[in-house]
Amino acid sequence: MTATHAGQAVAVERNRLLFWAIALSSATFVFILALAAYWDHTIIWLHLFQSFQYAAIVALAARRNLWGYLFGIAVAAFWIYIAAFVTNFVQSGFENLNITLRTAVVTRPDQLIAVLAFVSQLTLLFACAMGYLRLAVRPASDWIRFLASIVGAVAYLIVSFAVFQPRYLAMVPRLLHPHGF
Repeated sequence: MTATHAGQAVAVERNRLLFWAIALSSATFVFILALAAYWDHTIIWLHLFQSFQYAAIVALAARRNLWGYLFGIAVAAFWIYIAAFVTNFVQSGFENLNITLRTAVVTRPDQLIAVLAFVSQLTLLFACAMGYLRLAVRPASDWIRFLASIVGAVAYLIVSFAVFQPRYLAMVPRLLHPHGF
């Protein structure tokens, strides 16, 4: 095997690993959405609708599509922003994990899943960023595509709130003024 072929084999393997990181982090998050919907039946349709974006990210990432990577970055970053800075979901999850580790008793599994959700979203964000950086062509105009991905991610979530859980629309004004800032 020549050095060129060996380099190509390594590149293919890295792409495969990135795809699996994207697929597994997305699948983990969809599982968390399903579990949360099981616990709270009022959010079944909202979480089902939200899971479609993760299926799209995986499908696009399987083809090493620029839009899949950019949308994956935007969706994951937006979720992390909301869960960590607009709500206290992530903070409560880590506090509950600390209590669980100290007492060996799970008292709030609905909060504990926030830790796994956060890790899956962080993994998705980094894997999509690495996938994007591994693309052979990255034109300067990609910042416009990334901005469009952010707008799309925000719009998708707000529309899903409006259609399936209007009570969550009260969170929208806090997107610009999160707690802690």
